[in-house]
Amino acid sequence: MLIRAVRLPVAAGLILSAGWSVLQASSQRDVAAAGSPAAVALPGATLTQSTLTQYCVPCHNERVRTAGLVLDRMDLAHVSDSVETWEKVVRRLRAGTNSCAYMNTVSWTGATTPQPMEINPRVVFERMFGRAGTPAQRRARMQGDRSILDSIAAETARLQRDLSAGDRGKLGDYLDDIREIERRIQRTEARNGRDVTSLEAPLGVPESFEEHVALMFDLLTVAYQTDLTRVFTFMLGRELSNRTYTQLDLSEPHHAISHHANEPGKVAAHTRINTYHVGLFAKFLGRLRAIPDGDGSLLDHSMIFYGGGMGEGNGHSPYPMSVIAVGNGTGRLQGNRHIVAGERVPMANFWLDVANKFDCPLDRLGESNGRVDL
Repeated sequence: MLIRAVRLPVAAGLILSAGWSVLQASSQRDVAAAGSPAAVALPGATLTQSTLTQYCVPCHNERVRTAGLVLDRMDLAHVSDSVETWEKVVRRLRAGTNSCAYMNTVSWTGATTPQPMEINPRVVFERMFGRAGTPAQRRARMQGDRSILDSIAAETARLQRDLSAGDRGKLGDYLDDIREIERRIQRTEARNGRDVTSLEAPLGVPESFEEHVALMFDLLTVAYQTDLTRVFTFMLGRELSNRTYTQLDLSEPHHAISHHANEPGKVAAHTRINTYHVGLFAKFLGRLRAIPDGDGSLLDHSMIFYGGGMGEGNGHSPYPMSVIAVGNGTGRLQGNRHIVAGERVPMANFWLDVANKFDCPLDRLGESNGRVDL
């Protein structure tokens, strides 16, 4: 299941069903991230351990041997032992044809460029507030970072005069990255004095799935509360997940249960998993509703969408697709309704209306052939 949310400047429920074919986080840890910083490179592409762990290992490991390929025990520092395998992996990553990216990512900057997901609550915390420590310690670290960036900017300004047009373009991209780091430092400095930064820094990824999800939701709540971001995407469960929900007294993996073949026992188990996920989501909404924001609450001033990539997992069918929309959107969203779309209405028709509610006057979005009036 995935959640997309937008907070509007300064609650009601809406269920959308039948006929529907920029901080990003994930609660997934089916395979732990580990390994050396070694990398495999081909012209135009580089495969690092982090990329391998995020996009390849979840589907190609000792437990889930997709296409018979096992990568979790292969060493990037000794690529000569498996040159053909690594070349195939890098070519697929470079071409954007790796299906694993679609299983582990729900946000994209382009047709073949996935946004990286972050599963570690501590990393999310440090991106939001800087490394753990007292406000004075964080300020001292950031001041050191700032002086380094100033030095780099001076050097690159002198270098630009001697570069060709192509190299100046590459240097310009690099300077854009530097400026983004500077902006992050400035934003973090501005947040240091806020009481919310006293939030205890997480130690890492919790063993408990429920604790992991709750911690990520807490961080997203704080991100909204302090206006660190107004958009987030959150993945509760990756595609092809083999997570086993022992806390629900279920012994089969989620993916196997989703292929229930209409067996009553498996259908009931699948319902229990979905109900459990919605319950975790409801707790998050409760927190947003309890936090004042202007003339209402954070939930009043947000539009949050909960759904998945499949309408019927047993047959891998995207139809019918159900989506839950919550929040008032500062009056843009009318709640307490159940809208049944027409047969085979593209999901893009729904998102087109959402875009227009945010003053993005689009006539068409993706495969849309109209609009669903929310």
